[in-house]
Amino acid sequence: MKKDFVTSIQSSNKINPPLYLSVNELKIQNKYILHIYVPDSSQVHRLNQRVIFDRNEDADIDVTNNTNLVQKIYNRKQSDYTENKIYPFIETSDFNSDLIDKVRENLVNNTTRENILEHKSDFEVLKSLSMYKKDYTTGKSGFTAASVLLFGSDELIKSIFPYFYIDVLVRVKNVERYDDRLRIQTNLIDSYSKVMEFFSKYISEPFYLEDDIRINLREILLREVLVNLLVHREYSNPFVSTIEIRNNEIILYNANKPVHPGMIISGDILPFSKNPNIARVFHVLGLVDEIGSGLKKFLNMLPSYLVQFRLLKIKSFSRS
Repeated sequence: MKKDFVTSIQSSNKINPPLYLSVNELKIQNKYILHIYVPDSSQVHRLNQRVIFDRNEDADIDVTNNTNLVQKIYNRKQSDYTENKIYPFIETSDFNSDLIDKVRENLVNNTTRENILEHKSDFEVLKSLSMYKKDYTTGKSGFTAASVLLFGSDELIKSIFPYFYIDVLVRVKNVERYDDRLRIQTNLIDSYSKVMEFFSKYISEPFYLEDDIRINLREILLREVLVNLLVHREYSNPFVSTIEIRNNEIILYNANKPVHPGMIISGDILPFSKNPNIARVFHVLGLVDEIGSGLKKFLNMLPSYLVQFRLLKIKSFSRS
């Protein structure tokens, strides 16, 4: 069942654009349940390359032949997700081919472990990840803002998003200015690696065992914090994403478009991906688990880290 499900959703002949979802097997009272969480998509998906369904309460309605309803779906998707903005004059040569290769190597069938896009061109890889699309309200086709942020060259990113920076400041001794600083303006994949490397210089790694296996709490917790900062940022906002490493706390400031502003409470977390296409690429790279599970893992493991490190606090602030 798992193999048939994964094979179907990853086939563009069945669902187009294809989906990359995880199947979690749960055992409850000696019965097995296959759980698949399907997040809100920024794309309009067709079944069997033809049929478009729209959800209305508990009903799935075939709207394929209703031009007005189909257009409303596209308008809704386009307005909700700024990562979908189309740039029709960007070409495949404007992207970093090494980053595309990195994703291609990781894009495998979860069941058979076969590489899905091994012999596909860079354009086909990007298109399968919904980085190339058509705006049905204007008729324009092209690469999206998400493709620029994930795979674009530094020159391309600076041209389209000149205000996008990630600023990491160490303020332990000199709290007015900084002791050390990392300021980067590059693609999101390399940004993740560079910030994590910078973290390792200033944040200790406590010794922690789970089932007799050593777990790197620092990497797990900071990975969740950083990936959330990158995946859920509102990229139309010029606010600079900032991370401050202080003596006893880490503070994050990020541009966001909150769905439900307020305190995040454990046990009451409803996942909503602000940039699902960007999140999908981080998922393919193994940096994101099932949507919504990362924060739960963070809240579950943070107390163990606090016991080891004692002084660390993590605060996050959004700017809308």
